[in-house]
Amino acid sequence: MIEMTQVYHLAYFEEAVGPLCELIEQEGFLIAQIGQVRLALPSYLERDLRPLIGFRLAILRTDIPGKNYLFRNIDEDSNCKEKATSSEVCAPI
Repeated sequence: MIEMTQVYHLAYFEEAVGPLCELIEQEGFLIAQIGQVRLALPSYLERDLRPLIGFRLAILRTDIPGKNYLFRNIDEDSNCKEKATSSEVCAPI
């Protein structure tokens, strides 16, 4: 069992980036091990995040109703700058 004092909660518009190593459900939260950080997330995200274990992710907390957490697989975007033309910009998450 992980001590909740060792778990980080994202503030609005704060982002965590790193490899998703592990997911554990505990005390109504989903604990995501992202690199060296243990991150508390809503348990409903488990279904979407579980297939991404082992991938490098970016998770962003927002104030958008119904989209409190946005995430993307950074591994899929690794060639973003190479794909962009002079008129395109890689939008940060």
